[in-house]
Amino acid sequence: KKDDKGDKVSLKWSFDKEKAVFYQRMYTKTVQTMNVMKNDVPQTQEQTFFFSWTVDKAEKDGKVTLKQKIEGVKMRIDIGGNTIAYDSTAEGTANNPLADYFKALVGSEFTVELDTKELKVTKVEGREEFLKKLIAANPQMKSLLDTILSDSALKEMAEPTFAVVPNKEVVKGEKWKRESKLNMGPIGSYDNTYNYELVGSEKDKYKIKVDTVLNYTPPPEAAGQGGLPFKILKATLKSSSQGGEIIFDKAKGL
Repeated sequence: KKDDKGDKVSLKWSFDKEKAVFYQRMYTKTVQTMNVMKNDVPQTQEQTFFFSWTVDKAEKDGKVTLKQKIEGVKMRIDIGGNTIAYDSTAEGTANNPLADYFKALVGSEFTVELDTKELKVTKVEGREEFLKKLIAANPQMKSLLDTILSDSALKEMAEPTFAVVPNKEVVKGEKWKRESKLNMGPIGSYDNTYNYELVGSEKDKYKIKVDTVLNYTPPPEAAGQGGLPFKILKATLKSSSQGGEIIFDKAKGL
């Protein structure tokens, strides 16, 4: 099919139980300045998660079940010139309280049920076991972890992986978007808008540009502290991104 903009293409995920295994690298960098006792304390935090996704139950009645596993974690935090780091992929990683926490993440698995028509996560299993591991590594964070790692939060964190395809026929230059809200209780709420654009292709590989707009809302008074040693009264958080690119292989559906 063609229109005045060029060829239309339908990009769809393939959930073939024998083939649909893929790996995902998620990198996040946060730069912030905290004011403590009228002193500015700069903080830079970098996190990298390595996930594997495997089809557990083949697609049926518009739904598919996948296994998500945390294969590796890298973490680096610089607070006022003091650095804490952990890398599960390297030998001889230094031991520290935060490293123990991140180490507990490696090997964690979730069972994710996905609506393949709407590309919405309808169910996530594995939360209780995940919380047990994290709480064992840091018992004093039990209240906070139980609040911020809710069922809805885990669904919202998994969905962006699959929302990169438009779920409709598109042409080069066409745009689509996805919006999500992540409520982290006493930490506040994050409204994310993912803007996608099909910018080009080579054979069966299609290049999708993605920009993310983040808006932060401080927690309401009723949220309390949730076990935190402080309470967030107000905050200004702005996201800045040069954008990213996604290469989607239409032939493989991955």
